Amino acid sequence: MQRGCCFLRSTSAAGVALIVAMTLSASAWAISEQAISEQAKSEQATTVLDNDIVCHVAHLNARFDDKEGLFEGASQSGTLLILRNISARACQVNAMPVISFEGAVGQQLAVFRKVPRGMRQDPILSPVTVAAGAEVAVQLRWVASDAFDGNNCVTPEKVVVTLLGGTLRLPFGRQMCAASGDTEFFSQAPVGPVTNEVQ
Repeated sequence: MQRGCCFLRSTSAAGVALIVAMTLSASAWAISEQAISEQAKSEQATTVLDNDIVCHVAHLNARFDDKEGLFEGASQSGTLLILRNISARACQVNAMPVISFEGAVGQQLAVFRKVPRGMRQDPILSPVTVAAGAEVAVQLRWVASDAFDGNNCVTPEKVVVTLLGGTLRLPFGRQMCAASGDTEFFSQAPVGPVTNEVQ
């Protein structure tokens, strides 16, 4: 009887130790999970703060500058799409803003930017910082007459620039032509300084 009693006491002590170990392990796991959760919240907050430096549509206005016919000649045409930061602080714009074209009744036209030859997609470019009150430009170029003899020309009513929070729309009304069946009508340079150099 005495030996059986001692065996039961020993077994009970081992069970208590196991329970304590499991409890401590569970507590450590809970603390770890809480730390990971707090880190995720911190990273999420940081991301939101970083997004604050992106130019909102309300921070910019847009206009065209043809540079007195700089882009005209040999059936070619073009313009500078100038974005001005009208806010009181610097902000960033995508180096290749999304530009689309609309018809007379607001329908989106199948008029797309040319992708550089040999490339399936655009290179990754860093955002461009626009100081308060400063201007940057996007150079747009296209074929202005039916040099392809494909009868594939369009005259968009408006240009649409998509930005954070909305779009900017500008009257366009210029003829653009492409090869028969093609939908790539214009070339677009990355955002850069306002310049008189053709890119």
